[in-house]
Amino acid sequence: MQVVHLISSSGLYGAERTLCNLFAENQKASAPLNFSLALFCPEHGSPEFADAVAQCGVAILSLKAGLRESPKAFRQLLQHLKAVRPDLLHAHGYKGLAAGVAAAKLLGLPLVYTQHGFIQNTRKQRLYTWLDRRLCRLALVRQVICVSATIRDSYRKAGVAEERLLLLPNAVPVPELKEKGETAPGPLVILALGRLSREKGPDILLESFAAVAAERQDCILKLAGDGPMRQELEARTQALGLTGRVQFLGFCSQTAELLDQADIYVLPSLTEGMPMALLEAMSHALPSVCTRVGEVPRILEQSKGGILVDAGSAHAFTAGLKSLLEMDVQARCNMGLAARTFVADTCSMSRYLARLTRIYQQAVG
Repeated sequence: MQVVHLISSSGLYGAERTLCNLFAENQKASAPLNFSLALFCPEHGSPEFADAVAQCGVAILSLKAGLRESPKAFRQLLQHLKAVRPDLLHAHGYKGLAAGVAAAKLLGLPLVYTQHGFIQNTRKQRLYTWLDRRLCRLALVRQVICVSATIRDSYRKAGVAEERLLLLPNAVPVPELKEKGETAPGPLVILALGRLSREKGPDILLESFAAVAAERQDCILKLAGDGPMRQELEARTQALGLTGRVQFLGFCSQTAELLDQADIYVLPSLTEGMPMALLEAMSHALPSVCTRVGEVPRILEQSKGGILVDAGSAHAFTAGLKSLLEMDVQARCNMGLAARTFVADTCSMSRYLARLTRIYQQAVG
């Protein structure tokens, strides 16, 4: 089966990592699907996603995503699809969906869509969300794949037919577990992976860490990510007297080493679908403190791999972080191993690929 994925991307984030994991798993399959990617790239986008996809042996059609270039890019997409003649289109995100719906209608191709998560901070993003839900009500979109029950419920409320809504949580590869070396004891490393933007709650995390740091000298906070709040957060860090104990690492596409070096993972988000970063942290046997958003409560309650707190509350996050830090080393280790076991048993890439293949077969048939 030949499937063309459509996505607009400016970097290697959650949806992009999901696709890279999928393409890598497909390479190992005994009967691999024929995947290719139509990638709408902003003018100042990062090449890391395209580079990662290319390493998986997936052909890429790069298209300019600017407003002026959109008509030309769509014509190029249509020419490509006519030449390739795929069995199915699989769109990701608002812009991928819009292009996918138009192409599917013009060329008579079946279309499925994955919604990885909503961001509605700006008027533009809220408009995209509204358009997304309107488009998903069209019968032309044969299946709407939701990474969390929360997202599925939002489509149900928006009038998308129940029989076309499918829940397919994210999955991650599970690496070999690396034991920490016999080095001199250092500070406990608390790690957050994610964009430094309001919906991810980095300001709440910083205030929580400040409260913890006032009582403990044995921990540091590493923030791996970039975004519009970075300057504000750096200034607040300095004002709190935490320079040196809070490290801003910037955007990191390769996070395995950071996860191996960390002791605790934190996710202070105000909204999520099924966060890839959390699954990756769990696969590295990290215990976590996370907010009750999206699929996170289900994951942590079933795995017993972390502590849940209310979203939007620095006080609640502080309490959760203190609770985890006060555990003895073996208790934290056992919690991390439980998290890793859960991911290995329920979020494997082989299971994800098999389920997605069945979805494709249903959409084509």
